[in-house]
Amino acid sequence: MLKQGVVVIGRFTLRDVRLAWESIEPAIVQIKTDLKQDWRPHDIYAQCLMGKAFCYTCDDGFVIVKPQENNFTLAREMFVWICFSTAADGLSEYNDDIRLIAQDIHATAIIFGSPREGFRKLAKMNGWSSMTEYKIPVN
Repeated sequence: MLKQGVVVIGRFTLRDVRLAWESIEPAIVQIKTDLKQDWRPHDIYAQCLMGKAFCYTCDDGFVIVKPQENNFTLAREMFVWICFSTAADGLSEYNDDIRLIAQDIHATAIIFGSPREGFRKLAKMNGWSSMTEYKIPVN
């Protein structure tokens, strides 16, 4: 929905990352540190700035999504790179809103990954099918 030049989808507002960065960067840094991710916070900033990822904010958090193409079917999918909320159960709380974003960009599926074991149970409760991915350093 377009309101006075602002895109609002569910409870999320599409934001220019340059305007949101000061408020979202601390959470991004914390997520990277806590979950030992290999991306850098400025990778997110750069991808959003280049229009390859998008920043949506809400009253108690934000989501960074990245449209992508399925390697096998060529279908458009939406990768949820980061989802942060101060809500007790952000995945359940914002599940429908994230689906609305995916519908808005004409994605056929939503994908996310997390090293947090608790997300497996939450994802299943919210209708997500799971695919386990494993990673091992070569060196």
